Amino acid sequence: MQLCKWEGSRICPFFCFEKPRPLEQRRDAMRILRRSVVLAFVLVIALNAEQSAKADKSRGKVLAQQRCSQCHGINRGEKSPYLAVPSFTDVANEPSLTEYTLRVFLKTPHSTMPNLIINPNEMDDIVSYIASLKRKH
Repeated sequence: MQLCKWEGSRICPFFCFEKPRPLEQRRDAMRILRRSVVLAFVLVIALNAEQSAKADKSRGKVLAQQRCSQCHGINRGEKSPYLAVPSFTDVANEPSLTEYTLRVFLKTPHSTMPNLIINPNEMDDIVSYIASLKRKH
């Protein structure tokens, strides 16, 4: 391993194996490094906070009553007003249903459904409510 010409040691925090850096460049590098560490720390905290926010199935039921009940039966065991439209209980008990597939379905335009504009938190709540209707085996 090559010795750092500036420090004379095997480990150099500035990776200056070719030539020593002027003092101002080293200070700038340390400022950038500190800012990067702070930014990474803030991002980790923000991501953990977002992941720890739980979907609220009771809020999902209220949203479903407001936005979906005109066409779908939204309560457990309730039939839809239209024969061709599945109830939420039927949707929940589809063997292929996962929360992920339901999110994808709700984000994808369908000719038989109105174009829903649902923010991510509302989506989580509605998906959580529908998933809660799944029969327990």
